[in-house]
Amino acid sequence: FFILPKREVVMSGIQSAGVQRLVAAEKEATKTIKQARNEKVQRMKLSHKEAKDEIEKFKAEKEAELQAQLETNEGRGSLNSENINASTKSRLEEIASMIEGNKDAVLNMIMEAVCVVKPKVHENFVVSK
Repeated sequence: FFILPKREVVMSGIQSAGVQRLVAAEKEATKTIKQARNEKVQRMKLSHKEAKDEIEKFKAEKEAELQAQLETNEGRGSLNSENINASTKSRLEEIASMIEGNKDAVLNMIMEAVCVVKPKVHENFVVSK
């Protein structure tokens, strides 16, 4: 048989302990990294939820502002349309009175243009010899 000296046995025990400590440290590091990743994912989910809530809050505020604006302008719109309708009606009445006033004169002009014939030679007509 071959017997190892005691010194080498002790060294391999020390080396084995060192390897075990390295493996344990590696497992601990892996666990720490996994925990950090999980925490990061949780923070991302939380920040995403907070951002979504903030967007919804902002959207609700703007919708409320828009509704308030529409309600205040709604009264103005009916007032403006009433003014426009009254203006249009008065203008139409003016036009109708102008038509009645000029009706006879226009009819006389049309009748004269149609009934009175004044013969004349066209300007492009050339007498050929």
